[in-house]
Amino acid sequence: MRISLMSYFVVGIIFTLTACTENTPKPTPQIPINTIEIINTRTPTFTPTPNPTQLSPSPVPTFSGTIALAVVSHSHSPVVLLDLENGVIKDLSNYGYGSVSWSPDGQWVAISGGIPGTQQPPNIFLVKSDRNETKQLTNSYESEQYPSWSPDGNFIVYSHSKGMPTELAIVQAETGITYSLTSTIGDEYFPSWSPDSKKIAYAYSENDDAPLQLWIIDSNGKNAHLLLDDPAISGKIDWSPQEPYIAFISGNLRGGCGDIYLINADDGSLSRLTHSMCVNSIAWSPDGSYIAFASKDINASGQILHYSSQVYIIDKSGNNLTKITDEKEWRIDDIDWSFITQQNP
Repeated sequence: MRISLMSYFVVGIIFTLTACTENTPKPTPQIPINTIEIINTRTPTFTPTPNPTQLSPSPVPTFSGTIALAVVSHSHSPVVLLDLENGVIKDLSNYGYGSVSWSPDGQWVAISGGIPGTQQPPNIFLVKSDRNETKQLTNSYESEQYPSWSPDGNFIVYSHSKGMPTELAIVQAETGITYSLTSTIGDEYFPSWSPDSKKIAYAYSENDDAPLQLWIIDSNGKNAHLLLDDPAISGKIDWSPQEPYIAFISGNLRGGCGDIYLINADDGSLSRLTHSMCVNSIAWSPDGSYIAFASKDINASGQILHYSSQVYIIDKSGNNLTKITDEKEWRIDDIDWSFITQQNP
């Protein structure tokens, strides 16, 4: 299923950036269009999951840390923080919409957004988790989305586009220096780092009619290869912080949602964690034991009942599904989980 880049901007304020001088790119190895090689495509071997969509009976598991959410809401700012220990929701920033990513130390949230009241495509901003500081990291007339912070804290990878195609780039978190990562005939979305910060998983599509496939590339732009082409990607990708598992969303429901799958990046084994849900964003817990996700309610025929989203958590075996929120008017576009527990002001 193909993802429309502009679908994240139907609702909300149109933003622009006041500065227009782009960071001078530093030359790095790029992927030549005619040298990308498919190293292997594996036939998935599924591992069954028992009762994967039944809510956990009481007592429910307890969770810690804070989830950052990119939301569309009448009662909250576009980026909010949800404290899992006490259920408190705090506004974080009016700058962002569409996508969020925590820094490894839990001090910053990278967001795709812009300065309210202006009219340029979103760039990458950094917002301090205590809400006391906001920094514009990139300064471009291109649309920049899906930031993902490297586990070593040094870099952020993101998708960027001025029309077509959509490519991947990396920016140094400290300096704002940007590096081109891909240069292909197709489009790349939803990048996510491996735990050692040496590889990046992402979704790739050769053209508008082709499905989104799961690819992996070295962080220096070399050795791009296809990991999985069936089931096709339909939403966010997230690499486990502790194991070789990559979580992704696949499905054919309207609205770009589906179910959660896991693939082992080492041997290609595949499992399905949810069934008959409408998941549109996922995030591993910092210890790699659970996956938080945003999902809309659907009926037995797969029809979306309403467009508000709720946060759920499920363990990596597909058990203990727990509903975390009960917001009536949220649309959740992205989600990320930090080990840090926010303190009340």
